[in-house]
Amino acid sequence: VKPDLLVRMQSSVMEKIRPDGRSLVDIGSGSGKFLYCNRGRFDRVLGIEVSKPCIEFSRNQLGLNVRDSFPETISPPSVVTLWHSLEHIPIHDLSALLRRIAQVSDAKTRVLISIPNNGSWQYRWFGRRYAYFDVPNHIHQFSATSLDLLMKRYGFKEERQFFMFPYVAFGYVQSILNCLMPAHNYFYY
Repeated sequence: VKPDLLVRMQSSVMEKIRPDGRSLVDIGSGSGKFLYCNRGRFDRVLGIEVSKPCIEFSRNQLGLNVRDSFPETISPPSVVTLWHSLEHIPIHDLSALLRRIAQVSDAKTRVLISIPNNGSWQYRWFGRRYAYFDVPNHIHQFSATSLDLLMKRYGFKEERQFFMFPYVAFGYVQSILNCLMPAHNYFYY
């Protein structure tokens, strides 16, 4: 498995926070590609995923440790990533997940969250045709401010923001197509 543009960008952002190499936890790990491409940088990698086919693929084809829920016991991770997964998690599960991440984290743990930004120009311009306005798949719409308020509730504080070109470029292309086509996010699906 070779890293594509998105995985390379995600990895680049992760490297900017200089993780210490203990462990990586990827929540919403999907096919496991990000975990697989970064497994050599950490002593341990763990994926959390709800899709059974993705779990099976990650385990059987990529040899990754992927579970359907956060483990009961875990050492403090170096990095916890949520690459466009936070907006999919129901509120009750979201609260429990953020509480659990806070419990297992130490002073060196960094949490990287990439979400659609409902404070962006794309969101303002395209409204319901915005690529990431994807009801019912996206349960929540976050702005930088609302995400910051949510994370503060669990003891986290923002350190940095990063611009991720692949997500922005896809958002514009898909949003324009959403204006031209009868089906929402046809290009994506």
